[in-house]
Amino acid sequence: MPESVSVTAPPPPAPVATARRAGDPIPVTEREWASAVIALARLAGWQVFAVLDTRNPARRLLAGWPDLVVWRPGRGVKYRELKTATGLVEPGQQATLDSLAAAGADVAVWRPLPSVQAALEAIRDELDPPSLDGREPRRTAATRRTR
Repeated sequence: MPESVSVTAPPPPAPVATARRAGDPIPVTEREWASAVIALARLAGWQVFAVLDTRNPARRLLAGWPDLVVWRPGRGVKYRELKTATGLVEPGQQATLDSLAAAGADVAVWRPLPSVQAALEAIRDELDPPSLDGREPRRTAATRRTR
């Protein structure tokens, strides 16, 4: 009678842990970031015009235009490009932001830095009228002006 041979598969490799250091930004997609910012702007009483996907043929004419235009009577109009923590502003986007700024527009790139919560708090401070609670707007990495 032939001898039976037992064959076992090697154990699967252990998952590689990717340690996140304290203070590292939590990964968030641009769409998630945009949803959070839009919700916050609307809660603060701002009107919102969003151009979030220029791959859509109907929106391709707006390529390079900032992701958000928010406005509120008595508070002005703000043009905002939304980027992830590591997202890059494309040359066409930067040219549009520079052109709007040269025309006197309030432009900036908003990022979820140093954390999504901190960035949303900074944006809230910029959008909320200081007269409501006495706070002055803070400038952080999320609301730093371009150039």
